[in-house]
Amino acid sequence: MSAEHEEDVERRKEDFALNIKLSRIESVLDNIKEQILNQFESIDKWQDLRDKECGKLEESIVRLRIEQAMQGVKVGAVSVLGATIMSTVVAAIVAYFIKK
Repeated sequence: MSAEHEEDVERRKEDFALNIKLSRIESVLDNIKEQILNQFESIDKWQDLRDKECGKLEESIVRLRIEQAMQGVKVGAVSVLGATIMSTVVAAIVAYFIKK
């Protein structure tokens, strides 16, 4: 019976040692899992901030394009008006010299 008892004690020691190792492994895995979750949360927050900043930049770009288009229309209108005035003046000068 003592041999069986010694085998049982030895098996229990091995089981206890194995349980300690498994507990340590579980603890390490839990820490790794927590670190990964924290990194994902950090990345998610960064992406949200990036999306907001990109949205602001897109709005600014659209406003700038609208302003440029309005300036282009103004320049075009002034150019057409100037060309019209110049052609009228030239026509008047030519008509004046032709009549003389």
